[in-house]
Amino acid sequence: MKNSFFKILLSFSILALVSVLGITFWFYQLDQKIQKKLTEGTLQPPIEFYASADRWYIGHKLTQKAFQETLRQYDYRERVYPQRLQKRDYSLLSNEECSQLLQKPDFNSFNNCILFLNKTDADIQMIVFSEGEILEIYSGSPLKRRNFVQLDPILFAQYYGNRPILRELTSLSNIPTHCLNAVLAIEDPQFLSHQGISVKGILRAFYVNIIQRRRSQGGSTITQQLIKNLLLSHDKTIKRKVTEIAMALIFEFRVSKDQILENYLNLIYMGQNGSFAVSGFGSASKHYFDKSINKLNLNECSALAAILNSPGLFNPFRYPERFKTRQDRVLSKMVEHRFISKIEKNIAQKTPLKLAKGQQTNEPAPYFVDALRRKLKELDIDGEQGLKVYSTMNLQAQVHAQKEVEDGIEKIEEWYPQIKKKSLLGQKLQGVLISSNPLTGEVEALVGGRNYKKYPYNRALRAHRQIGSIIKPFVYLAALEALTTEGQPYTPMTLIKDEQKTFKYDNQEWTPENYDKTYNGEIPLFFGLKNSLNAATATLGVDVGLTSVIDILKRLQIQSDVKALPALTLGAYELYPLEVLQAYTTLANLGTHRKLHFIKSVENQNGEILYQFPQESHEETVISPQTAAVLVGMMKQTILSGTGQVVRKMNFLKPAAGKTGTTSDTRDAWFAGFTPYHVAVAWVGYDKNEEHGLTGASGAAPIWARYMKSYAERFPTEDFAWPQGTTRKEIDGAELVFRSENAPL
Repeated sequence: MKNSFFKILLSFSILALVSVLGITFWFYQLDQKIQKKLTEGTLQPPIEFYASADRWYIGHKLTQKAFQETLRQYDYRERVYPQRLQKRDYSLLSNEECSQLLQKPDFNSFNNCILFLNKTDADIQMIVFSEGEILEIYSGSPLKRRNFVQLDPILFAQYYGNRPILRELTSLSNIPTHCLNAVLAIEDPQFLSHQGISVKGILRAFYVNIIQRRRSQGGSTITQQLIKNLLLSHDKTIKRKVTEIAMALIFEFRVSKDQILENYLNLIYMGQNGSFAVSGFGSASKHYFDKSINKLNLNECSALAAILNSPGLFNPFRYPERFKTRQDRVLSKMVEHRFISKIEKNIAQKTPLKLAKGQQTNEPAPYFVDALRRKLKELDIDGEQGLKVYSTMNLQAQVHAQKEVEDGIEKIEEWYPQIKKKSLLGQKLQGVLISSNPLTGEVEALVGGRNYKKYPYNRALRAHRQIGSIIKPFVYLAALEALTTEGQPYTPMTLIKDEQKTFKYDNQEWTPENYDKTYNGEIPLFFGLKNSLNAATATLGVDVGLTSVIDILKRLQIQSDVKALPALTLGAYELYPLEVLQAYTTLANLGTHRKLHFIKSVENQNGEILYQFPQESHEETVISPQTAAVLVGMMKQTILSGTGQVVRKMNFLKPAAGKTGTTSDTRDAWFAGFTPYHVAVAWVGYDKNEEHGLTGASGAAPIWARYMKSYAERFPTEDFAWPQGTTRKEIDGAELVFRSENAPL
């Protein structure tokens, strides 16, 4: 009997020892995991994507008041002149002050100006306004005349891994005391005194979950919630909960209360802004109140504390009554724990809460971000330790492009019965719009489809589609570089034949037809281009030589394989939209090639430059400026009186040149066009390459026109800077550009 007792005792002792050793080893493993996380940093550094701010030119339609409002939106601070400007400061100057600063005694009495200082530029910038227009631009010390001015880059997206998250890291010292107290009152009143867990809270949660068989109203401390977000899943299992409790005890031993609270307030999920998760109180303050967090009052702090328990359930934009009830509970808890008085509570309850407009960020540039991430991979730049990517994207251009593609496709599906029917059957029409600044080669907007969440395939970069008639300007360009059979240079008035003709090649025959099946006999060169006449263009291309056309395409940086077949002249081959944009950007530059690019520079979190686009090494004259000018003059007629007249009918009246593109089987519709300041390419089609019956004029041109009207209207109303060696003549109402006799082809 005695031996049996000792055996049982020994067994229990061994079991107890093994259990203690096992628990000790488990705690050791958890501690190692926590220390590893602390060494790496509690918050993973993000990849931050910055957009270029708007660029303003002399002649730009802009009032001083509108520019001042833009500065305020970008958090610039107004200073009274002549106080010294700090970074992100500005001053309004009177006419007399402008005159004295510029040493211009004859300054127009209607003029006024703004001085400002960018964060990233040590030079003073100055804009002179006159009657709603930018009259002059200066920068530097002393001030020197410039052609344009630009604000600091704008943060438009943060990615943590592959997740788009809005997070504004905020130190505890910058968070108002009312906000801290509101969170403690409703979430964890004993935070400053417990050691990571609340026994009372755990017992209450156990009682509600097990005894009453309903969801717990809470048992986790702030430390436990932080552990769950940093190191564990959100699975509701006993194992996860026990692990959470153990790690919370260890975490409190390793980390101070201030660090725990600061990390919690930067990490906690606070709602959804379109595709972006709003993470932390700093970004939540901007999202809900359009304010920096250090400017929040008691009413606003209690509102954020009310939201954090369940941002979906207590969303003040969607459920104001439910939210108000929860906020009142927060204020009552603050009184209960003596953080505020009853009088303060009553004042806060009676003060109207001024919410932001609730605008949805809605990830304005998911396709652009896709392009940026692809470029980072191509450059072999690792983003695990965080990056600052300064892109070429213009936020306003991107927002307008996204809107016009989505709205334009919806209008097409509404107006065209055959397309509407396909849409109802699940066959969704897609669209692309991509644009650039021809003066810099910067891609300013990129929309690769109508809905990135549903259709993440980036057609702007990856869709290889037949281009149809947007090839034709390059056929005419090849002619303008050649001589006629009589040995004379081609001009816009050179007569060519528009008649049906059969071409034989490789034991095959090809007979191109005009769109309306009619033919005009002898016509001027410009007439064939502006009206997109297939027969005339095909004959012209074969006459000047298909290899000459291919040479033009290669000089314009077309990388896709193109074969010397007669159908080449009508675009019976495939290009990527980005290739089309590159070629048309060179035309807009009157023959100067500037390589399109998406990234200006990339920095690591320490500000060290990892990559910078070498602008100067990517500029080259590939077409004679005079020859390019003649072609652009002809392409202007496409919009004024040719196949692109819809652009003028939609009231986009800036000087512009362009070309419609329609494939023979109406599977692809294009419009490519440009002003002296902006280039854009639009495409419409089905992913499965089905017929839609649209032409470039009916499908793509309206999207292009609406985009240009909404964004490019802001640029000066200047015509193209026609080079020396060219003259302009008006013939039968059409203003055309001609080379001078000695100008190069």
